[in-house]
Amino acid sequence: MKRLSALVATVVLALCFGASQAAAMEGGSGAGQDAGQSAGSGQSASGGSGAYQLGPSNSAGSIRVLSPGDNGSVSQSNNTTAGAVAANLNKTDQSVDQSQTGGAGYGSDSTQIAGQEAKNAQNADADATAKQLGAKNDALSIRVLSPGDDGDVTQSNSVGAGALAANGNQTDQSVDQSQAGGGKGSDSTQIAGQDASNKQSADADAKAVQVKPTNSATSIRVLSPGDDGDVTQSNNATALAAALNLNDTEQTIDQQQTGSGHGSDYLQIAGQGAWSGQHADADAKAIQLGAKNEYTPVRVGSPNGKDKKHGKDEHGKDAKKAPHGGSVEQSNSVGAFGLALNLNKTYQPLEQSQTGHGSSGLQVGGQGVWSGQDASADVFGLQGVMRSKK
Repeated sequence: MKRLSALVATVVLALCFGASQAAAMEGGSGAGQDAGQSAGSGQSASGGSGAYQLGPSNSAGSIRVLSPGDNGSVSQSNNTTAGAVAANLNKTDQSVDQSQTGGAGYGSDSTQIAGQEAKNAQNADADATAKQLGAKNDALSIRVLSPGDDGDVTQSNSVGAGALAANGNQTDQSVDQSQAGGGKGSDSTQIAGQDASNKQSADADAKAVQVKPTNSATSIRVLSPGDDGDVTQSNNATALAAALNLNDTEQTIDQQQTGSGHGSDYLQIAGQGAWSGQHADADAKAIQLGAKNEYTPVRVGSPNGKDKKHGKDEHGKDAKKAPHGGSVEQSNSVGAFGLALNLNKTYQPLEQSQTGHGSSGLQVGGQGVWSGQDASADVFGLQGVMRSKK
């Protein structure tokens, strides 16, 4: 409203100016056209990403004494990932088209004034932090007289954090003014003023912390025939946060004065003001403490698995009844997702027209739009001590 008041004051000054011009003019399109445009855009984007891993350890140990047999397929992994994106997108279009034409006698005797101003301020901040402390993966197989197979141990610790803060803004302003006359044409002024101000702020924070996840697979056999295999262990912590601001402001003014004989003798005034303020905040945290996965089979007499050809074990028994170990899956997962979103669109059309014989009054149009938006999303996921044993 303050901007519209300033616009009205400008209109009054321009009115006095236009009246003095009209008194001094005699024929034709004898006055000036004045158009002013101002566009200011300020953008700030900050993206921070941190990934920390302390003390992850991967071990695969196999001890055999008289040592026939197979070992194989141990996969161990520790992953820490942090990603942050802060983006600002801004587009400002301003267009002024003014035209004065005069026919017989008096044409368009006075002034056209158009003023446009657009200000855009955007701020985006994205922080992503992923921490992993003390992750440890162990796969140990001990066999003494040592025939038999070991295999298929997969262990993994993963921490991921992703943050996105984005600002998108588009401001379009267009003014089209036209004066045309025959006989006594359009004798006075057209004034159009537009003002658009956009301020956006987006903040996204994502943190994923994992402390002390431990994965262990241990097989101890003494006389040692038999099979071990298929142990899968996993600890996961994931945090995702997104804060988005989208704003679209369009302002259009179309003013026309046309006359035949005595035309449109006075002025048209149009003022538009649009202000949009948006704030979005998204926080996502995923924390995992002391998760532990263990698989420990211990066998002494240690019969093996099935005979692949006959389906029998070494004692001639059905292999389906023979212990051979396998197929253990263990998993701990924590996920947190946060989204804060602001969407704003402001569309202001204003069209004024004076036609005919002696349209001698004035037209005044004023528009003001204010939009304030605030969005906040907080997601927190916590998992304490989780132990899985077999």
